[in-house]
Amino acid sequence: MAPDLPASVPGKSESWREWAIVIILYVALAFVFTLPNSIHPTRALLGRGGDNYLHAWFLWEFARAVVHGQNPFHTTLILYPIGANLAWATTDILGQIMAVPFSLLLGPVLTYNLTLVLQLALGAFFARLLCHRVCGDSAAATIGGMIFGFSPFLLAHAWGHLSLVTTFPLPVYVLALARLLDREEPSWKDGALLGLGLALIALANYEYALIFSFFTLLILAIDLGRAGLPMLKRLCMPLLTSAVVFLLCLAPIVLMMLKDYGVTKPASLENATSYSADVLSFFVPSLQQSLLGHYVRKLPEQFFVGPGGIEGVEFIGLAAGIFAVIGCWVARGNQRRWAGRAMVAGIVFALLALGPVVHILGRPSSLLAPAAPFYKLGVMRFLREPGRFSIVTMLCVSLLASIGLAFTLSKVQLQWKRSLFVCVVGAIVLVEYLAYPFPSSSIVQPARYYVPPKTTQRCTMPPSVRDGAVLTIPLDDWWHHNDAMWMQMRDGGRYSLVDGRVSPYVPGDVWNGFIDKTPILSFLHAKTLRDRPEQRVDPSARSVASSSDGEFAIDVIKQLDLRAVAVFDAPERPADVDYVRRVFGGSENMVGTCAVFELPRIRDTLGQPHSAPPTE
Repeated sequence: MAPDLPASVPGKSESWREWAIVIILYVALAFVFTLPNSIHPTRALLGRGGDNYLHAWFLWEFARAVVHGQNPFHTTLILYPIGANLAWATTDILGQIMAVPFSLLLGPVLTYNLTLVLQLALGAFFARLLCHRVCGDSAAATIGGMIFGFSPFLLAHAWGHLSLVTTFPLPVYVLALARLLDREEPSWKDGALLGLGLALIALANYEYALIFSFFTLLILAIDLGRAGLPMLKRLCMPLLTSAVVFLLCLAPIVLMMLKDYGVTKPASLENATSYSADVLSFFVPSLQQSLLGHYVRKLPEQFFVGPGGIEGVEFIGLAAGIFAVIGCWVARGNQRRWAGRAMVAGIVFALLALGPVVHILGRPSSLLAPAAPFYKLGVMRFLREPGRFSIVTMLCVSLLASIGLAFTLSKVQLQWKRSLFVCVVGAIVLVEYLAYPFPSSSIVQPARYYVPPKTTQRCTMPPSVRDGAVLTIPLDDWWHHNDAMWMQMRDGGRYSLVDGRVSPYVPGDVWNGFIDKTPILSFLHAKTLRDRPEQRVDPSARSVASSSDGEFAIDVIKQLDLRAVAVFDAPERPADVDYVRRVFGGSENMVGTCAVFELPRIRDTLGQPHSAPPTE
């Protein structure tokens, strides 16, 4: 028989001083979880080499567009002259808005690092507010916020997915939903708050907006089973208001997205199957976990989903799991209602995280998972990785754990024992979640994952290269987009890139059509594909420069307002360097491992016979 508790736990109000102390605590923890490089935030980019470079570029580009009075959701800085629809990119619009002051004052590297640290802290703080509303105990709520804000799921995605780390709107939305559901007569104002909360989620990450739309439907279904049809009549107007407010808030972005909606590629079933959580992933720490990571590496390699195992990290933690079970058992009154909701939602979304097919120890089984029907819907083009459903599970676990911890603390009478108990539990959670050292990436040359940079000198364009465009080689290669966009950002955005990457969501039909009509670009694109063994290439594609390519050089320079050509990893690409010499003329300057051809100096020689410098 469960112990008796008060019918409800209202939770006493807290002062601003208490809030300030908690915020300082969470910021300090965010620095601890990103050690050692958070101590020197200007020397490296936090996270493993990969999408962190792309998100740093997004922060910089948004601030640049705002300062220049330009549309922040469309840019010609990349994919020039077509430009890119950034509304379809995996951008963190909310984080970009918040980071504008940092971007203007601190530079891109420090801005990204501070934004990442602050988003981790904010996620924990607002999760604590939700936990405090339900459990009513400040200390228990603080641990609950820590369980969510520094969960292994979020720390793994902090390696490169800033938009997935911007989670503070999630508990804000659930607070608005609780306000609406727990009132006897909710008004349109409650619905408006709910719509604003969902809009904040969408501005942080589109995937989270879809996930929490499903979460809302599930919670409504749970309450409908308890309260019956009269509940629908009571909530009809507020919910309609929330939908209207949500659409009005996102109208500019929705209109931008509708331009390319018909040609965006939906998530394939194969991709969804590849990025699903394993049945055991909720109980297995990440590869980088400080205490047990060494033993985890003995598991089959296919157990860890995605590069570095990021998408496969759903670990709950022993302490959080134990207190969550206690929370389910002891909940009463208002706690009981939210414990029931959290328990059902946590289990349902853990099952959805398994994706279309159940995986056991990394191997797909013949069993269909609950998420299989969802991936037949077109709307799932917004959610390509089912493992991300587990964000709801972590929020529910933190809520239940705070209830369980609050009950446990209520049995401890002496204040010093309470304080000691909270410190011990907090230390256990920290040890279970800590993955030291938190990875960092070179700010000299973008490095893929753990590959160290090949030079100590970053690739840069001469000061004279400005206002026009730069062609980077290899063309349309997913990894070297980071090289090009990082170079452009560090050079202050004084030129556009003919190449560039935004997101797998962005349609490439228009861009590919432009390449096909431009002979030199068409050849370079075909050669890039030939360098990838998994791509099939037209066997008639040329492998050497044709005499006609030189004839097109002047037209290409004029058409693209081309000011320079950069060949990345030039020592490894002598054929590419030689091709640029023959077509555009002149010679290159080596900047680190980058060969830079400055075209303004050789415009007058284009179209005239010239001999290419000898190659070694």
